[in-house]
Formats: sequence, structure tokens, C-alpha cells
Amino acid sequence: MLVSELIQRSGTAPRALTGDAEISSIVSDSRQVQPGALFVCMPGKNVESHAFIPQAVEAGATAVLAHSEAGFVMAGDLGVACFWAGLENGEFTELIWRIAKEFHGNLTQNMLVVGVTGTNGKTTTAWVLRDMLAAVGRSPAYIGTLGIQTPAGSSLLENTTPLPVEINNLIAECVRDGADALAMEVSSHALTEHRADGIEFDAAVFTNLTQDP
Repeated sequence: MLVSELIQRSGTAPRALTGDAEISSIVSDSRQVQPGALFVCMPGKNVESHAFIPQAVEAGATAVLAHSEAGFVMAGDLGVACFWAGLENGEFTELIWRIAKEFHGNLTQNMLVVGVTGTNGKTTTAWVLRDMLAAVGRSPAYIGTLGIQTPAGSSLLENTTPLPVEINNLIAECVRDGADALAMEVSSHALTEHRADGIEFDAAVFTNLTQDP
């Protein structure tokens, strides 16, 4: 898929776009870049992600999504396609989840998806839901504190609810592994950061609200 096509199909309007390129994957960790990747520079408090653009390009990234003009210029100077969304008024957040969702083709539209939130009990509740779905003949997956569990296997995750790029990649993995349902934990922090925006939940479970320790 071409970058320009992805932008058009996602209904987003970046501040600027330079060049165009075919992309075959989307990642926000430069260590995961493969040839043909779109590298998303997620804003961070301690590390300037634009510093990893040269590393991503060297690894084969053909396009970059930047969150500042400086990153946009850097990627352009390195000869790859780049588009830019600022951080004001949630501009970057809105663009990234739409881009990640559209790249994979809105997979949750055709899945049964249950989100579980609350201070305590998310993990147990989501895992029990996964077992219940399996008991009624579905082929479920789970995403949360215990990692990702699909019909084909499991692996650990760094965050209970990953960032938008990773979360959409994980949902794509669930579908590739044969899942037709998903029980996932959605932390309050993730809700605040709009990490789960764009996921088409069929049901939501709220466990409780207590003071964090």
C-alpha cells in the first residue's frame, strides 16, 4: 500500500507530506523495522524518537510518520517518504490510530471484541471471558497483563494495553492465528492516552474503581 493511499483511506489530513512509498508493515520501535516499514515516531518524555529515524532508514524503512517539523525534515533529508502530524489538540493521536487501523483493514469490525477496564480484576475477568468464549465454540484471543494469547500460542507484552501501532499489529496477529473473538484489558492509562481508539468493541466490562496503591 502506498503512503498516500493509506492517508487518503484513513480520512486523515497530515500537516505535510513529502514523497511517496510502498509500505508493507507499520512499527513504532526502530528495532523492529523490516524493509518496507512505515516507522512511527511516537512522542516520549525522556527520549526523542526522531533520533531513531536514521537507524530505521538504515534497516529498510521506506516511510516515516513524524510528530514535529524537525523530524519531518530529517526524514526528507534521508530520502524517504514522510508525513507530519503535530501534537496540538490530539492531532498526532488521532492520525496514528486511524493510520494503524486502516493499514490492517479495520479487523475488529468482523470480530467479537470485549474490553475490560477497572482498577482491579481486569486480568482475571478478561482471562475468564476468553475461556467462556472458547467454551461456546469461539476461537478467542486475549491481550493484557499476561501477554497475548492466540489460538496458535502466546508471548509476553511490555504493557497491559500497548500503544496504538502495536495494539493493531497484535490484533492482526490474532486474526492471522485464527481468532474470531478477543478479550482484552484496557487500562485507565490507555483510555486517557486514547490507545484503544478505533477498536470496535462489542461489549465493555467495568470491574471497579478504587484507589491505586
